[in-house]
Amino acid sequence: MFDISGSEFMVVVLVAVLAIRPKDMPAALRTAGRIIGKMRRVSNHFRSGIETMIREAEMEEMERKWQEQNRKVMEQHPGVELTAANNGGADMVPLPPLPAPPPEPQVAPVPAPEAAPEPPVTAKAAENPAPATKSKAPVKPKAPVKPKAAPKPKADAAPRRKPAARSAKPKSKG
Repeated sequence: MFDISGSEFMVVVLVAVLAIRPKDMPAALRTAGRIIGKMRRVSNHFRSGIETMIREAEMEEMERKWQEQNRKVMEQHPGVELTAANNGGADMVPLPPLPAPPPEPQVAPVPAPEAAPEPPVTAKAAENPAPATKSKAPVKPKAPVKPKAAPKPKADAAPRRKPAARSAKPKSKG
């Protein structure tokens, strides 16, 4: 916005130091900051007002274009009324029915393979059941492993010094 070069800025600072005493400089800078802040707020408010006016003008222009297009469409289709009963003039045309799917070919069932016949159970086999197979003892679940504690940091080679003892001052009774 303002194009101030370094040399121009130095001249302004030099004049300010000569005109304003160093003791009053902080108050002067604070006042200048407040004035600059107010100028920025006013310019931002002005700019936002202009942008709002431009946006409103664009909306009005778009509204006029939409009304013109709507008028042209209504002239092309004079007999159609736009009502809620005919869905805004866009009545839906039903689609033709879909053709029936072709019949699936018949497949002959495949016979299931026959299972081998089991030997008949005799009286002797019923009295003496089959010997038990070796079974392993049930496995006990292992206890969860605890993570190892982090190792403590090693002390420096030199031992730490203890703070110097304070001299005991006699307490005054008073």
